[in-house]
Amino acid sequence: MNSDLKAVPDRKQSWIRPPVTVNAFYSPVRNDVIFPIAMFHLPYYIPDGPSAVNFGAMGSVIGHEITHALDFQGRQYDQEGKLEDWWDPQTAYYFNITTQCMIRQYSDISVDGQQVDGDLTLDENIADNGGLRAARYAYMRWVEDHGEEPLLPSVNLTQYQAFFISYAQMYCSKWSPIGLSLHLLTDPHSPGKARVNGVLANSKTFSWAFQCPVYSAMNAQTKCTVW
Repeated sequence: MNSDLKAVPDRKQSWIRPPVTVNAFYSPVRNDVIFPIAMFHLPYYIPDGPSAVNFGAMGSVIGHEITHALDFQGRQYDQEGKLEDWWDPQTAYYFNITTQCMIRQYSDISVDGQQVDGDLTLDENIADNGGLRAARYAYMRWVEDHGEEPLLPSVNLTQYQAFFISYAQMYCSKWSPIGLSLHLLTDPHSPGKARVNGVLANSKTFSWAFQCPVYSAMNAQTKCTVW
């Protein structure tokens, strides 16, 4: 049994999800990320579309899946997909501290009067926050290389406002009270409203882009950052 646990996974096996799946995945055992071709359509991606929109949506999805390699589950596997405690003790120590901030933050969020479980949703919340930060940084680098894009016509948005709105619209959702209760009890993902507001309240760039008043709901005094 111990030798099986230490075996190197076969990364050449077939895809673990079909290409028509509208979802992205990270596999800690394979140490890879999977983005089926069905993801590369609205609302995630616009071929030849505005880069701010594509980075805000698909860019944050890509960053989300990569960040899963550094959440509580992903960190237990090494680069070959084997169970291995490979982190430096100091890194693990600060990781545990910063994640407590995120647990408290999301546990204080309610959706339609029902509380989010900050412990159950922790790994996905880490990935949501890390994914958007990575996408924002990637977009900043893109602008440095290519210059500012023209503003989108007729919508009166700056490029960064379009970036964040593109991120947010991926999680538009409608729940029945019973459906929401079941989701909160069993699903490791926060409901859409919490996924959006929790991440954006932690973003200094969002607060700057929309000029959110200091200490307002979307410009929290304490901004939780893990990665």
